[in-house]
Amino acid sequence: MNTKFYTVSEIRGKNFKGLKDFEANFNNTSVILWGSEATGKTNVWLLIQTILGKYPSAVVTKSKDESEATIKIDKDDTYYEFEFTFSRDGKHKLTTYADGVKITKARQAYIIEQLMPNTVDIDRLIHSTASDQLQLIKEMFGVDIRKEEADYQEAYDRRRVANRNVKEHPEPRKVEKVEPVEVENLTKRYKQAKEHEDNLLRKYQESVQIEKDKKRDKQQAKELLDELKERKRELLEELAKLDDRIQKGEQHLTSLPESKDIKEPHIDYKSEQLLEDLNKAHIINSEHKKYQDYIKDRERYDKLMSEAREAEEDVLSARQKIVDKLSNINFPVQGLELKTDLDVNGKVKSKLYYKDLPFDDDSINTSKKYAIAAKLQVEQFKADQLAVMHVNASYMSEDTVKDIADECAKLGVQCLFEVTSRKSGEQLTIKTTF
Repeated sequence: MNTKFYTVSEIRGKNFKGLKDFEANFNNTSVILWGSEATGKTNVWLLIQTILGKYPSAVVTKSKDESEATIKIDKDDTYYEFEFTFSRDGKHKLTTYADGVKITKARQAYIIEQLMPNTVDIDRLIHSTASDQLQLIKEMFGVDIRKEEADYQEAYDRRRVANRNVKEHPEPRKVEKVEPVEVENLTKRYKQAKEHEDNLLRKYQESVQIEKDKKRDKQQAKELLDELKERKRELLEELAKLDDRIQKGEQHLTSLPESKDIKEPHIDYKSEQLLEDLNKAHIINSEHKKYQDYIKDRERYDKLMSEAREAEEDVLSARQKIVDKLSNINFPVQGLELKTDLDVNGKVKSKLYYKDLPFDDDSINTSKKYAIAAKLQVEQFKADQLAVMHVNASYMSEDTVKDIADECAKLGVQCLFEVTSRKSGEQLTIKTTF
C-alpha cells in the first residue's frame, strides 16, 4: 500500500454530538459508515475534522457537560495521537502525542498545518450551481482571477463610457468646404461709396428746393401784379396813385432773376452693388463657420469612436485573460473540463463538463458525479498530509463504491463512504469489506 499519506487507524468519541460512546479501528483503509438516518454517520467525519481545527458547533451531546475525542493517524512507522476535550461553554483542549511522546503547542500547530489538505467539498460540488462550482474549483486549484476581473471591470467601464459618449455625440452631417471672404475692406468701401452718394443726393435735393422757392416767389409776384392791374381797372379814380406803384412793381418784377431747371446729377450707385456683395460675403462666411463646426464635430466624433474601439479591444482582451486562466485548469480527471465565458455585463459564466456533458443532475447520474468528485479529491492530496475524504455513497452503485475504494487503496488514500440504510433502527456500523 502506498504510504506517503497519513490515514486514520483508530478513532474514539464520547458524548461527541450524536456519538455517545463510539470506538472503531479503521486500520488505515477505506470504510463504509452504515446506519439509518440520524445514527451519527456524519459525526464520525466531523470528529476527524477536529484534527484540522474545524471544530463544529454544539459538539457536546445534549444533557452532558463534556465530550471527548481521540484520533490516531499513521504513516509508515510514524503516528500521531490527538486527544480532544470539549466543554459546554465552548472551551476545548487538544493534546498531541508523536510516537507516544507529548509534544509542545508550537510543534502541535506545525504538525496540524502540515497535515491540512486541500479538500473538496464533494457534496457541495455535486449539488451546487455553476457559480458555486466555479468558486470551489478556484479554491481547489488556487486560481486567483481577482486582478483579471478588476482589469476586465475597468475596461468594461471604459467601454460603457466611450459608447455613451459616441451615442451622445453622433456622427455629424457632412458639410462641404467653403472658403471665407474678407469683409472688412469691402465694408469700408461700401461705407465710403454710400457716404459719397448720400452727399450728392443731398446737394441735388437742396438745389431743387432753392429753385422751387424761386419759382414760388415769382409766382407770388405775378399774382400780386395781376391783382394790382385789376384794381387799376376798377379804381380808375386811383389810377394816378397806382401808376407809380405799377411802375415800381414792374421794375421789381424785372429785377427778379429768371428760374432755371436743375438737371438731376448722374449718380453711379456703386453702394447697392457693394451692399449686395457684402450680404453675399456674410452668407458665405456663415457657411464657412458651419464647415469649421463640422470639422470640429468630425474630429471629436472620430476621437470618441477611436476610444470606443480601444475600449472594446481592452474588454475583449481582459475577458480573454479570464477565460484563458480558467480554461487552462488542468483537471486530474480525464474528460473533466471547465468551459468559461463572460456575459455582456462582465460576469464570469463557467460550467463544469464531463466528456462534453454538463456536470449536473440532468446529464450525469448522481453516482457517476460522486465518483468523479471523489477522484478529484484523491488527486488533491499531497505527501505527508492527512489523506482522508468523506463521500455520501447512498446514491452510488456497489461497483462505483468498490472502484473508488480500489483506487484509494492504490494511492494510499482513505475514504469514508457514508451510506444510509433504507431500513429504520439500524445502528451505526463500520464496514471494511466492499
